[in-house]
Amino acid sequence: LVYGGRGWWANAGDSRIYLVRGGMAQQISADHSWVAEQVRAGRMTEDEAAKSSQRHLITRSIGFERDVRADSGELALRPGDRLLLCSDGVHGVVSRVDLARLAGEGTAHDAAVALVAAARAAGAPDNATAVVGCWRGAPPETEGAAAGTRSRRGRSALALGLAVFLIGTAAVVVARDRF
Repeated sequence: LVYGGRGWWANAGDSRIYLVRGGMAQQISADHSWVAEQVRAGRMTEDEAAKSSQRHLITRSIGFERDVRADSGELALRPGDRLLLCSDGVHGVVSRVDLARLAGEGTAHDAAVALVAAARAAGAPDNATAVVGCWRGAPPETEGAAAGTRSRRGRSALALGLAVFLIGTAAVVVARDRF
């Protein structure tokens, strides 16, 4: 959710959240997979994890467990920042340099389409999903604003948050139907 120059996020699974700023993509969320946990514990290198046959074993997910423990956080946004939410079908085959470049070009919609196209061209072995949101730097609404009014950007932030929630919910429903 993005509002007033702040971003709040929650994650469970191996889809990732990146902050794209100044031509760089910084991973915000941590993967909840067996190999990622091995890397964090120092038992496996990044290269070994990328080649492991166990890289798709998820240790946390939404929709398959009764109680889910999600990681969450908050971050300050700057004008021009973009947030990228993408499945492992994108971040698993598109380099971080290309994630940053593609997520930073054109409109948010164009960027998401370009990321999915790049993943497919690279032979994405899994679903390839990307959502890009742009922060233009709108100030939060002031206390002096008339009651009952909302800025267009405030509504856009709320709409983006709802869209991400609905996409996540739809993905869980589709995943349940597939298994």
